[in-house]
Amino acid sequence: MKKKVSIISLSLLCIGALLLYSNTDIANMGKGADINVISADYPMYDNAQQLVDASDLVFTGKVTGIKYEALNVMTEKQGDSMTGLTNADPIPYTIFEIKVDTIYKGNIDGDRMMIKRPGGELDGEVYIMKDASEIVKNGQYLFVVETYPDTYASLLNVSQASYDLKAPTSFTTATNEDNSITLQQILELFSKEK
Repeated sequence: MKKKVSIISLSLLCIGALLLYSNTDIANMGKGADINVISADYPMYDNAQQLVDASDLVFTGKVTGIKYEALNVMTEKQGDSMTGLTNADPIPYTIFEIKVDTIYKGNIDGDRMMIKRPGGELDGEVYIMKDASEIVKNGQYLFVVETYPDTYASLLNVSQASYDLKAPTSFTTATNEDNSITLQQILELFSKEK
């Protein structure tokens, strides 16, 4: 009976992962590819103020493109801030191209921004991050990111750093019960500054 429950749980996890990521352009990933659900230990924030304070850049924009790259994000001094990886092997990332609408914190050159998030396609396999918020092409979001001089900016974490502008009181993802920060709470921080 225990084996049967484990198989059912694993099947439900795989189905849930596929449903969650079916809208994140997974159709453009390798057809028939193996799906790997990955997780990482990254900072979680208790409230909107902590989240915004930890970021370099907060902005809204429309996702105009999604692509996948294998990146070696390790610096000489430390590993990747989101995944904690310290080896020099490239890992799969999803790169989102965004047409920037409004900048609330920080600065960028121009009106386009590229940001990365762990997960994507690499060598015919698809990697999806556990608890990642949904980001779809043509969707409009508020992004909370950390910037770097020599690589793409990065979402602060996979579950608290992107917010659908069409759902201001919703949480970033229904699968992450630890996140209680809403888009409305973040926007209120910037309305107080005016």
